[in-house]
Order: sequence, then C-alpha cells, then structure tokens
Amino acid sequence: MGNRRAQDAAASLLWRASAASRCCGCSLSSRSSSVLVHGLRNSSLNRCVSRLSPLASSPRGARPYSSSLQAFIRSDKAAPPGEMIFGGDKLSFAPDIAILGGGLTGLVTAYYVAKHLPEGTNITIYESSDRLGGWIKTDRVPVDVGGKSGVVQFERGPRSLSSLHNSTWRFDDLVLYDLVSDLGLPIAFPKDKPRYIYYPDRLVGLGFLELIQQPFFLKLILPTLRLLRIKSSASITAQVPDDMSIQDWLYMTTRNDVFADTLVSAMVHGIYGGDLSSLSARSVLESVFYKLYLQPGLFSTLAVPLPIKQLHIRANFWDDPHVKRLAQVQKGSLITFGSHGMQSLPLALEDALRSQPNIRIKAGTPVTELAYDRSSKRTQVTTTAQDGPQSYDKVICTLSAPQLARLAGHDKLSSFAKMQSTSIMTVNIWYPQENMKPAGFGYLIPRSVSPELNPEHALGVFFDSDVLEPGPGEPAGTKLFVLMGGHYYDRPGVEPPTEAQAIDQAKAMLERHLGIPRDTPCFAMAKMARDCIPQHKVGHEELLLSAHGEMEEHFGSSLAVVGGSYDKIGVMASLGSAQVLAYLLSHSATWNSIGLSSSAVDRQLAFVPPAALNRKNMGS
Repeated sequence: MGNRRAQDAAASLLWRASAASRCCGCSLSSRSSSVLVHGLRNSSLNRCVSRLSPLASSPRGARPYSSSLQAFIRSDKAAPPGEMIFGGDKLSFAPDIAILGGGLTGLVTAYYVAKHLPEGTNITIYESSDRLGGWIKTDRVPVDVGGKSGVVQFERGPRSLSSLHNSTWRFDDLVLYDLVSDLGLPIAFPKDKPRYIYYPDRLVGLGFLELIQQPFFLKLILPTLRLLRIKSSASITAQVPDDMSIQDWLYMTTRNDVFADTLVSAMVHGIYGGDLSSLSARSVLESVFYKLYLQPGLFSTLAVPLPIKQLHIRANFWDDPHVKRLAQVQKGSLITFGSHGMQSLPLALEDALRSQPNIRIKAGTPVTELAYDRSSKRTQVTTTAQDGPQSYDKVICTLSAPQLARLAGHDKLSSFAKMQSTSIMTVNIWYPQENMKPAGFGYLIPRSVSPELNPEHALGVFFDSDVLEPGPGEPAGTKLFVLMGGHYYDRPGVEPPTEAQAIDQAKAMLERHLGIPRDTPCFAMAKMARDCIPQHKVGHEELLLSAHGEMEEHFGSSLAVVGGSYDKIGVMASLGSAQVLAYLLSHSATWNSIGLSSSAVDRQLAFVPPAALNRKNMGS
C-alpha cells in the first residue's frame, strides 16, 4: 500500500531473566519473568508495493524506522508463544484472509493487512448490515423548528476520539495520524472546555476551584494520602494485587467509598456504561492501576511502564515525519473530524478498500458458522449466501466475544461465551435557541445519585454544540447528546424504554438538570445501541488466557481476534489493535498470532525512560 516504508523489527528478545537482572542492576521476584529488549533499531528496509490508490499517488515516501531504545520487561504470567516477538522475515506467501465485521475495527484491520502483507493477498470482508462503519454514523437531518430551518449534523455513536497527547501508556493516536495522512483526511483539535458531574442534585464543575467548594472534597483528602503512601513504595518488581472489582480495589486502597461514588463511577459511566461493583480494576483502570504499584515516584525520571503492544506502535511511527507533525500539534484532550463528521474516517477507508482488486466487501452477508478443517489447517466461513462455505488461511474476527462464540460453538470457545456487553440508549436533541446550558464538554452522572433524581437511568449528557463543528450550512442552536441505560438496563426487572419513551425521558431529565422546559420546541431522535460496549468484568484477563488455549485447540492459528472484547475498548484503541495484528501477520515468525496480545493476556509491560515516550521528542 503506497510507496511507504515496510516497517521492520519492533522488539527482539535477546536475554532472559538472569541477564536482565545483571544489566538492570535489580533483583527479580520469583513471580516476574523478565527480559531485556534491544529493539526498535534501524535496519534495511524493503519498500512496500503500491496497492492502495490513496497511497499510490501520495507524496509520502519510505520513512526511516525508529532509533535504538532499551527497555526492561516484566511479565506476571507465562507469555503465550509467538505473541511477544516483533519483526523478522516478511511473510513468504500471499494468504487468503477473511475479516468478520465491517465496522471501523474491521476496516482498519483490512487496510493494514493490505498494506503489510504480500501482494496477491486476498481479503474478504463480511458485514451483516448493508452499510459499513459499525457504531460510527454521522447523519445530516433536515430540521424546521421554531422558525429556524436547515440541515443539522448529528453523531449517532462515538463523536470524538481521545487525543492521548500526554499519555505515556498508550500510543494508539499515532496510528490515527498515520491513517489520516495516508487518506488525506482533515482532523480538528477542539480546545478543552469545562467538564461537570451531576452530584448530588446539581452540576458540579471538575476544576480545582469548583471541587474544593464541594462538601465531598474534604472526604477525598485522606483517601488521596493513602494512595500517595502506596505510590511511595512503588517499584518495577513490586507485587501487583490480584484482580478485583473497581469498587473493592478503591476501598482497599483508600478505605473510603467517596472516589467510587463520585468521580470514578461518573468516568466509568461515560466510557463503559458499566458498574463499579463488577468491572475489573486491572482491565478498566489499567494505567492507573499498574502505575500505582510499578512506577516509582510521582514524576519518575527513571522508568515508566508501557504495554508491549504500545511499545510496538511507538516503534513503528516514532520517526515518521508526517505522524510526528500531527502528534506534536498543540491540542486538548479530544480529536474530531471537524465539519466532516466521524463517519468520514470509515467512508475514506471503504473507498480505499473498494478500489483494490484483491479486496472483496460482502455487505448484507451475515456469517452463520465457523468451522476448522484440520487437514488443510484453514477455517471455513459459512454465510447466508448460497455459495457454500469459503475456506481461508486466516479468519480475523472483529465481532464481540459472545458473537464469535455463537459462530464457532459455545463448546469450543466457552470463555468468549462468558463475556458480556451492555446496551446504551442514545438521544440526539437540537434546540433552535443557542446557549441553553453552561459552556463545556458536558456532564456525567455518578452511580450515587439517588434513583429519585435519576429515574431515567441516565449516564451523562454531552454538549455537542460546544465541542463538535457544525456541518456545512448548519443553523446555530443547542445540540445535546444524552446517554442512558448501560448496566442499569442489565438489572433484573428493568425494561429499556422505546425510542419514543427515551426522548420523553431525556426531555424530563434536561428540565431537572439544565432548566430546559420539556415542552420546548426541538428536534429529537433516539436509537438503542444494543450490546455496543464490552464489559471487562472481574476475571477478564483469566478468560482471555483460557480463550487463548481454546482458540489454539479448536482453530489452530487460523482464527484471530481484534476489538474491544479482547483489548482496550474505544475507537482509538481499535486503531492500535488492528495495526499491531496486521503487522504481526505480515511476518513469518508471528504469522500464527491470534490477536490475544501478550499485554492483554499476561500483562507484559516494558519499562522505559519517560523522555522516550514524550511525543515532543519524536524523531530523536
């Protein structure tokens, strides 16, 4: 794809624990298996063959690979074979590959598979619906309310991406910058604006000056000191607690429920739509959880932890001048696609993929069964079409874990069958009047708000008219996005509302919270996003480890997975997971990878100098 560089070795494992101990000058606990990684080094590069039209005419040339970096590695469990090493010889044959799911994850996976794998690789994308893009959908709707008319642009699903601009834990944003540079897509960086929570019966700003005026602030001081005490003993060889719920972990570390009942539960509602009492602290809080125990000091200058997958992403793009330019743009916490809307990304990917003769997109073709042929070591895909089972060297599933279990058979992938997702009711509302709410990003609603004050089971409200650029010619007004349901809908006896009922509930809630009378003329539409957010509950990592064995037993290495059920959830995370899997499959040593990366399964972490993870130092 294009005339860009073929990215080479990301991390070669050279020494085992004994050598690591000598070189790092530290002793290792018996639980930690450790190695040194001397990877990310310059090597001879093979040019990619031009295959995707957006890149064939692109001015982006072959770019140098990342410079040398040393990292100390620790692992809590035995690493799955073949998942830890990056790079080596390129794949020597052109495989037949099927990708299940035409959402953003499936499209990005197909894009990077086409980019990295040998010319002649055949790729088939199966999508059950008639459109691609999955949950990402930008609608432009004619409105005529209160004497004001025009076309208003609504985001029906994800509306922005986290910029990760200050993160030393994740580098998925570099994949986004690579994609938009390839595809010629504009992106925007909205300025940060105030954020709020609704607690206990009013909006509370999350700025420091606002928080110190709240009665619950004093109750946060002692828990914070307890966290700092734990932090003071952090070390890269520290023992990390076993998995437990976020609620139990917060109480264990702070001896207080205030964090859980206010700030943390609000955050979890906004991201997961989930319940603190069941979600996994290790999987959901992730960077906060591991850095508390493993990163020495508040502002460590020695070493900070980084998942191995993210080390690979950093390696692939650190010296890319186009990625560097976007990564170093001054920005706030969000990224959007400006007036083009979120759907511009999957649409651009779809256009690029459809232009290639080796890529087939079968929309409106639900997959009904997966079966493994042990004699050929290939997986057969059966669909509703009348063309019989099709056989592939590798099937990449971007569907949820329960969906995959149904296709493969619950008896074969029982661990995936145990995983769950939750549903979200979304309501888009547009008022012709402007500034009908305080300026800001919006507000989230913690679980501690009483049922009497939250009978709608609301999770939060986003102020889209403050954050998202209006569509072309869009009339001015106030645009809101209401989230309801999630784990509340999963409770026994709770019946989710119809779309018409959800609109009425949203109006009633906005009247209480923002003082907007429920009979105010507006345009509104609702949609139930069923099973849209995977729930990483306590024991999620153990399920992934069991699933790794089940996949190898029943499908050899011909089935791989990528997506929120198997790794971090969210749009940005799906970009990184897809790129890493495609890169692994493009090399002979890691062709057998099945997508359950070492960082997801056994929490393999690299420890690197913080300066090496600062985006301001990219290219150096």
